[in-house]
Amino acid sequence: MGVESQDVRFVATIAVVSRLALAAVVLATVLVSSEYDTSVSVTDTLAAQYQPQRQPQLQTNPRHSSPAQQPPSCSDLLSRLALVLARPLMRWDAVYFLDIAENGYTFEQQFAFFPGLPLLARGLASVFAWTGGFCNHAATTLAGIAVSNISFVIATIALYHLSAHVLQDRRLARVSAVLFALSPAGIFLSSMYSESPFAAFAFLGMLCMVRGQRLEASILWSAASAIRANGILLVGFFAWDVLHPMSARSANSSLPARLVFNSLLSAIAMAPFISFQYFAWATFCDPSQTDTSHRRPWCTNTPPIIYSFVQERYWDNGLFKYYTLQQLPNFVLAAPIAAISMAGIVAYARSYTSAFLSLGFVSNGKHDKPQMPSIRKPTAAPPGTPALQLTPSSLPPPLAALPFIYLWTGMLVICLSSMHVQVIIRFFTSVPPLYWYLASLLTPHPPTSSSIGLSPALPLQASSRLGLMIYLVVYPLVGAILFANFLPPA
Repeated sequence: MGVESQDVRFVATIAVVSRLALAAVVLATVLVSSEYDTSVSVTDTLAAQYQPQRQPQLQTNPRHSSPAQQPPSCSDLLSRLALVLARPLMRWDAVYFLDIAENGYTFEQQFAFFPGLPLLARGLASVFAWTGGFCNHAATTLAGIAVSNISFVIATIALYHLSAHVLQDRRLARVSAVLFALSPAGIFLSSMYSESPFAAFAFLGMLCMVRGQRLEASILWSAASAIRANGILLVGFFAWDVLHPMSARSANSSLPARLVFNSLLSAIAMAPFISFQYFAWATFCDPSQTDTSHRRPWCTNTPPIIYSFVQERYWDNGLFKYYTLQQLPNFVLAAPIAAISMAGIVAYARSYTSAFLSLGFVSNGKHDKPQMPSIRKPTAAPPGTPALQLTPSSLPPPLAALPFIYLWTGMLVICLSSMHVQVIIRFFTSVPPLYWYLASLLTPHPPTSSSIGLSPALPLQASSRLGLMIYLVVYPLVGAILFANFLPPA
C-alpha cells in the first residue's frame, strides 16, 4: 500500500471514528437526561415557533392547498426503533430540512434553507423505502443523517488531497484533515445539516480547480450552491484563475480565453442559487395578479431575492444587528474561532504583505519577508517508504494559498458583521486555511506552513498547544450533549 493510500485510510478512519464517538455521546446523553424541547414532530415544532408571525395568505406556499402535513405514523417496529435512535440528531435546523424533504417548501421562512440537502435525502430515502424495511418518514430521516455522515468522510479525504496539493506537504495535509474530523462544529456535521455535504462539494471542487479540472469544479460548486448560499462565493476562484492560472492547464490558455471560459463556468456554479430565487419569486410574486396588496415586500426589490429578506425578517440577520448586550454570550462562543482566523490571516498578511495587498501581482516587495519561492519539492518520506506523488501547482505555495486566504477573510467579515456570530463554528467548516493554520500551530516546526506564511510570529508554548487541543476535543463533546437535548447554542 502506498503512502498516499495509507494517509487516506488513516484520515478516513479518524473521520468515521469521530462520528461514531459523537453518536455514542448523543445516545448516552438522552438516556440519562430529558429534552428541553419535548415537541414530537417536525411540523409541531414549526408551528410552535412561528405561529405568532404566520400570515397564511402571505407566507404559505400557494402551490400547497394546506400547510405541511403531519409526518405519517410509522407502526412497524424497525421504523419506530430507527426514529427513536435518530431523534437526538434531528434538532434545530434539521427539523426544517426534514420537513422540506417530506413536504416541499410550504412556508416563506423555509426559503432560508436551500434544496440541495433535502433533495439528496429524498433520493436516498427512496432507496431505503424501496427495500421495504422502513416507512417513508423513517427512511427520509435516516437518509438525511446518512447523507451528512457519508459527506463528512468524503470531505475529510478531499481536504487531505487538496491540502497535499496546495501545501506540498503530506504531513501537514494529514494533520489538517484530522483537525477537520475533530472540528468544533462536531454534531452539526453528523445531523441533517448542510455543513457536511457543502464541505464535501466545496473541497472536491477546490481540488479539481487546483488540478486544472475547471469544468468539474464548476459542476461540484454548482451542487454546493444548491446546498448553501455561500456556495456562490466559490466563483471567486474562477476570477482568481483568470488573473493567476491555478494550474498548468489553465496557464496554457490565453487571458481572453480564460476570461470567457471562466465566466461561463461561474454561471454554471451560480445557476442553482439563481434558480432557487426564481422559484421563490414565481411562487410568491405572481406578476399576473392585479391586486398587489398581498404581495410580499421583497417581490418589488431589485433583484427580488427572498434569501436576504428571510434572513433579516425571521432570523434577524443584518449589518451589525447582532451587536447587542444580550448577544454577548454568543460572541464569547465565537471568540476562539474568530481569534484563530484573525491570527491566521494576519500571519499570512505579515509574511506576504505585498502579495496580500496587490491581489498577488507584487510578490517580492520590500514588505514581504522572503521572496516567493519556486515550486517546493514534496516533503521527503522516511527511508524505505514509497514517495507520495504530489502534482505541483503552476503557482508557488504562497500564491497558491492566497485565494483561500481571501475566501477566509471574506467569510470572516460576513460572519462578524451580518450573521449570528456563533454560527462561525459551522460556517467555517468549509474553509481549508483554518485547518492549515491550526495544523501549523499544533505541529512542531512545520516547514511548509512557514513557507506559505501561516506560521505564527512566535511559536506556541506547549501549554498553549495543550489548551488548543483541549478546546478542539471538549467543545464538540459539550456541543453534542447540548444539541441532543435541544439546548443552545445552535
